Amino acid sequence: MHIKYRRFRGRVNTGKIYPMTIGCCKTILCDEDTDLSGTSFRRFEDDSFSLEMMKNFVFELLEQTAVSPHEINISYYDPMGDHPSIAERLLKYTSCLTVLTNVPKFYEKESERLADIYGSPLIVANDPEKLYDSDIVITSSAVDAPMRLSSGCIVFSPSAPLVSMKNPVIYDYFVDIPYKYKRLKPDKTDTFYFLSALYTLCEANDLLKIVPKKCGDGGAVYSTERLISRIKTLRRSA
Repeated sequence: MHIKYRRFRGRVNTGKIYPMTIGCCKTILCDEDTDLSGTSFRRFEDDSFSLEMMKNFVFELLEQTAVSPHEINISYYDPMGDHPSIAERLLKYTSCLTVLTNVPKFYEKESERLADIYGSPLIVANDPEKLYDSDIVITSSAVDAPMRLSSGCIVFSPSAPLVSMKNPVIYDYFVDIPYKYKRLKPDKTDTFYFLSALYTLCEANDLLKIVPKKCGDGGAVYSTERLISRIKTLRRSA
């Protein structure tokens, strides 16, 4: 349901909207500055789609970069061990994968399993200092603690960091809306935000085929080609 509400001043009068939404989900798409406090409505917010777009971007980037696994150090921050499949996929691109997690026992078991399959165990740690030698850090959730990283390290995350970071943290992924969804999107609704809701609330799984061509850290915008060039300067001798 798409409701147009013209606000001249003050808060949105949700009393006018509520009768039209009886029987509907009270999760709504709206601007971040819309005040919904004290109402039955809640603004849609979810990082699931952003995580998928981050994965698509990162793995396509690593595939195109084609750096030898012996020449690049990759680390993965998965605090609660929610996404071990990402760690498994990263083993293709680095011979030195460090996993930083709050549940090391879980990943120690994963390390044994993956060593049997790939012959390459994980380095499991719960000390952020272990990330210092990383060329790339990938996170499954927002960076919520300071990380001391080398100056050239790039961080990829599904959402903005919750702490100040000296290194670039990429969390914006720019995508084009598929043609069949263009007519559904309200004119002033952010494209990524709209697609995120389609994926999360409406199970539009065909959106998982999208591979972002650009990304950003909240300020600078990076193309795939720019990042490939940067990563190749980090090449290490085997």
